[in-house]
Amino acid sequence: MRPLAVIGLGVACAVTLAVPPASAAQKTGCPASSKWEHVSLQEAAQRIFDEANNNGFTSVEEVYAVLDAKYDKNGNDQMCVDRKPERNSETIWYYLRDDNSNGG
Repeated sequence: MRPLAVIGLGVACAVTLAVPPASAAQKTGCPASSKWEHVSLQEAAQRIFDEANNNGFTSVEEVYAVLDAKYDKNGNDQMCVDRKPERNSETIWYYLRDDNSNGG
């Protein structure tokens, strides 16, 4: 059975806006300078469940519920995924983040 590691990236930063928040448009999307993919929560859940070979999860729906609670900050059922196979290993790492920061 292939090991799977799922890493959630939490990014915290303080930003002072010169424009009132109501007039600032919220950006969505994934960072353009990397290999992040903008996918639906359902697609991300299916990928993770398939790669995990059911290890630790009982269904795709269970994975979806975890992703939805943690990464769907704006309610659009989309998130960012970066799949990184580990060199010389069968371990697959999934870096996960919401899609409502750093979009553009």
